[in-house]
Amino acid sequence: MKGESYPDPVRVVAVGVAVKDLVESEGSTANARSMAGSYSIELCGGTHLGNTKDAVGFALLEENGIAKGVRRIVAATRDKAAEAVAKAMVAKELLASIEASEP
Repeated sequence: MKGESYPDPVRVVAVGVAVKDLVESEGSTANARSMAGSYSIELCGGTHLGNTKDAVGFALLEENGIAKGVRRIVAATRDKAAEAVAKAMVAKELLASIEASEP
């Protein structure tokens, strides 16, 4: 992405298919593209977990479009996720009380 730098080699994360399977898809670009169209395959600029179970909790903090067909998410895990969820609950309760007080 513009203004960002990735290590060399860049880490690729896939959900639904192993990156290895995409790379080894019989050397066929068409086959790899066909497989890729059904899954989420991303350049990874920031996961810091060896295993998803280490995340403990997960809170989506931000999601936006950064280019046509390209979405970016920012999320928190562990204590920061718990803090984000707690803040969201406070905001939800505040909104509910405001709505309840309206005529």
